Amino acid sequence: MAAIVVASGHAKPPPPVDWSPPAKMDQAASRTWVRLISEAVGNVIYGNLNAVTDTTLVAGGIHTTVSWPRINPYCGLFFCPLTANAAAEMGNGTLWVSALTNGSAQLTHANNGQTDRQYRVLIIG
Repeated sequence: MAAIVVASGHAKPPPPVDWSPPAKMDQAASRTWVRLISEAVGNVIYGNLNAVTDTTLVAGGIHTTVSWPRINPYCGLFFCPLTANAAAEMGNGTLWVSALTNGSAQLTHANNGQTDRQYRVLIIG
């Protein structure tokens, strides 16, 4: 994974997504685990939650699927339009999440030929 540059200009690596808990209680207080926890907290403080993906709405259709391992039926998706057409789609009230499953979300939107309705999606939950 590439490093993320935060507003201060310092590069921070994204937090790991495949941690395994310590096998034994005495391992929980090891220096390695304390360092990993410290780095994870530091990443959160810098805003590196690793909870953002980009998507572009399908042109000529009414559904777009967003696939991301952290999506689940109880999460929230928050959209940041990256283009004027994406902002207009939100302003028209024609974009909504119509289905959430483990690993994917189905978006329903207006059917038009625009190919630049791009969003940054924050996934929390």
